Amino acid sequence: MRASFDRGPFLAAEAVEARLVDELAYEDETEAKLVAACDGSDVIERQDYARRRSREMRAQVLRQSHGMIGLLHVGGTIKTGESIPGPEGANASGATTIKSVLKDLRERDDIRAVLVRVTSPGGSGVASDLIWRELVRTREKKPVVVSLGDVAASGGYYVAVGCAPVIAEPATITGSIGVVAGKANLRGLYDRLGITKELIQRGRHAALYSDYVPLGEEERARIQTEAQHFYDDFVDKVVAARKLTPEAVIAVAEGRVWTGRQAWTRGLVDELGGSRKRSTPSRSSPEFPPTLPWPSSGCPARGASGSSPSTCATTIKAGSGTCCSPSPTCASCCANACGRSCPSICGSISPNAGHLRPPRSRAVLRDAATPDRMHFRWTTSTR
Repeated sequence: MRASFDRGPFLAAEAVEARLVDELAYEDETEAKLVAACDGSDVIERQDYARRRSREMRAQVLRQSHGMIGLLHVGGTIKTGESIPGPEGANASGATTIKSVLKDLRERDDIRAVLVRVTSPGGSGVASDLIWRELVRTREKKPVVVSLGDVAASGGYYVAVGCAPVIAEPATITGSIGVVAGKANLRGLYDRLGITKELIQRGRHAALYSDYVPLGEEERARIQTEAQHFYDDFVDKVVAARKLTPEAVIAVAEGRVWTGRQAWTRGLVDELGGSRKRSTPSRSSPEFPPTLPWPSSGCPARGASGSSPSTCATTIKAGSGTCCSPSPTCASCCANACGRSCPSICGSISPNAGHLRPPRSRAVLRDAATPDRMHFRWTTSTR
């Protein structure tokens, strides 16, 4: 074979002699041989076959009696109006389009649950709020689960808190609970280009967002008031959805960005895993399995009102020196905080930082015999 490589390139006849090809034939001769071999069956073009096959497969799926799971992608920048299709990073999710799709998923009887895949760094606050509202309305009729991709921050996380449970990948960039407001002042650029604008306005703040008028102190204060109002509403939604105290949310908000694993320890997400983690079991059940509850009693960090596992663990460490000490109160809090036995929590307390990390065990991941390897297998896809 190596000698044949050294002889090339070959003429067609020489290739037959070297047994690199079986025989020589024109395209029509090859087609005639295939027809003869198939007992004179009709010839179908590859594109036509693929089209017919895809239609038949869709028909088979629609004929199945069991319910289906609706999959909705919210990717790219979140904006008002219609979505803009395109490759990842160049696309945009429009609130009008997403609302229409959610309305269809909500009203279809054959859709038993909805899985929302969010891979968005955020965008328009108004558009994010409109999508959040549609997700809340959909949850009133059927389960809605959100899976966070490589990034679900700011408006992306705003959208996510409208669903339950919230599942993030360990390296998901999430959080960024905050608001950015302002405007571009292009007056200098227009002057250099010789462009003059004449504004006709009625009202003191009619030109508030004009790119031709600079901001005065009163206008800056107005924009700050609007941003603060939207930020407070963002925090309130997270407090209500995540069952956290306002103080706990503010401590992780103000634009701070977290990985999925860090967000899990701070109560911003429910579980770690990929989009398959919840879509598989829900095929056989209209309801998704319940998530682990926060402790209701026995935890000095929350008393009767409650707190996240990280807060509980930190308070215990500060008060007793080590978690899972002989104190029954400590053991009870550890067990209740994550729904697991006290020993599994002990190994996950950082001796320096004093915060809770997900224990690397089957009990936490639940869908992995080998946590790291299998977890990576589940989370390789970010679409």
